[in-house]
Parts: sequence; structure tokens; C-alpha cells
Amino acid sequence: MTLIATDAAPKLSNPSKMPGKSWSLQAGDTCPGKKVEGELDPVCGDCYAQRGRYEFANVVDLRAHNREDWQKDGWVEAMTKLIGKRKYFRWFDSGDVYSLALAEKIFAVMAATPNTRHWLPTRMGRFAKFAPILEKMDSLPNAVVRHSAFGYDTLPNGTGSMVYTSQSAPDGVHACQAYMTASGTCRKAGCFACWDKDTKIIGYPAH
Repeated sequence: MTLIATDAAPKLSNPSKMPGKSWSLQAGDTCPGKKVEGELDPVCGDCYAQRGRYEFANVVDLRAHNREDWQKDGWVEAMTKLIGKRKYFRWFDSGDVYSLALAEKIFAVMAATPNTRHWLPTRMGRFAKFAPILEKMDSLPNAVVRHSAFGYDTLPNGTGSMVYTSQSAPDGVHACQAYMTASGTCRKAGCFACWDKDTKIIGYPAH
């Protein structure tokens, strides 16, 4: 059911690892991590966004707010204004683009902020109905959609990301540089590969 309102007030997250802000939903509730038989995919079963600080009440409340807020009239305009001229923006440091209507709105925000580089990691690519809108997002010069692999040491199809358990990333995979710094942050590593269309596959060490 679509909420009819004009007072959209999106709230951004501030992931300590990232060089910029993020917009997120609660992990699990909006993620396609379950297989047909009801078991969680391995990587989803170890989800970082369902433990630690992600369980704090204020973090849970922010994501619950966003899940209702995006359905309001004026959300695209509010998000466009909130992102402004930020150089880098991540969609979903937790949760996923579970709704086609949400996906269309995110595309509109991406298109309306051409000076911002957008990165959207997702597992919704497993559903054919999401393919057209995800491809549309990825066709924008300022956006990259990364399809996350579901299992450890599994390569994604096309541009995406994986989690590896060995000492180093597989050949042809760009290892996340954040985990090679004492702070564990992209900013300190000086790496923005996740937003780079030319970097096809990002590898994150299991942690």
C-alpha cells in the first residue's frame, strides 16, 4: 500500500568505513537471502548488518523510518536535495532494493544527481523482474550496480562483489583496500573502487 503524503524526510546513515553517507533499510526484512528451501545463503547467514551496532535501537529505528518514508510523495525530491553535491553515495549498507517502485525512485534520484557517484550493491538480480531497472541504473554514467555473490568464494555474474576466505583475492578480483589499513576504512586507504565502473569485481575478505 502506497502512503499518500508530501512530507518525506529520508534519513541517511554514516557508515564508519565509507567516505560518504548511505541510505539503508533493515537487513533481513528486505533482503532476498533465503533459498527456496528456506535456508539462508552462506554469506547472508553471517550478515554483518544483523549484529553489533546494527542492533542498536536508534539504528533499527532509522531503517524502519526509511522503509515507510520512501513510499511518500516527494521522496525523490527530498533525497535529491539531501544528497546534494556529495561526491560519493552508497545505497544500502544494510537491506536491499526489495521493491520495484523503490528501485524506480532510486533511479530517479541517481539521474537527478549527476555530480554524485552512486554505488548500489544488491542481490535482487536473482529475480528477472528486477533486471530492467537495475540495468537502467547501471547505464547511468554516475552509477554502478554490483551484484553480490551469495556464497563464499563464488564469483558473481558480471559486475559485482564476492567474499573470499583465502589469504588473498582470486585473480582478476580487486581486493577491498579498507581491510589493509589499521582503521579499516576506504577513506584512509584512498580507494574508491566500489564506485568505479572499470573495476568489475570487488573482493571482500571474510570477517
